[in-house]
Amino acid sequence: MIAVLDTPQARSNKLPGITVAGKTGTAEYAGERDAKGNLPTHGWFTAYAPADNPRVSITVFLEYGGGPGDAYPLAMQIMREYFARYL
Repeated sequence: MIAVLDTPQARSNKLPGITVAGKTGTAEYAGERDAKGNLPTHGWFTAYAPADNPRVSITVFLEYGGGPGDAYPLAMQIMREYFARYL
């Protein structure tokens, strides 16, 4: 789960000095298909930190979110605020 946050997109939201472990996801739901035949999706991201001794866990689920890329930045912003206050 640590490797999920070691991608070019995720690196820009890393928390300095804190290793975050997480998992992204997309959940399809019954609805109108797009031009490519894909079902609409919800996007989610769940994480905990610090990875070696967790103090906080979070799941962000965005109804109608286009995928995990929508939920990930919000989750990291919440974690950033948490650790700024409680670390």
